[in-house]
Amino acid sequence: MTLTGNCIKDNRVVDTATVVIDDPDMSFHDQLETGLLELCQILHLTTPIWMKKNTVQLSAIAAATFDRDQFMDADSMRIDKFEIRLERH
Repeated sequence: MTLTGNCIKDNRVVDTATVVIDDPDMSFHDQLETGLLELCQILHLTTPIWMKKNTVQLSAIAAATFDRDQFMDADSMRIDKFEIRLERH
């Protein structure tokens, strides 16, 4: 699985990172969680709160968007939203 994370500010991508999780012994959920945590660490973000809408988005379009209010430190966020895109191998 490849996950790409985009930090978006004023409708522009201001930072991006990609991680590849290639462990056949891990479940899809574990790969997704590991990838999300790695992206957040690389991009210096706190881990967002995963909501039902993110599951729906990921299932429908292989992407999910996290708004500012999904981060515990929303007041100090330097971005407007964080988007992840999933590519399965």
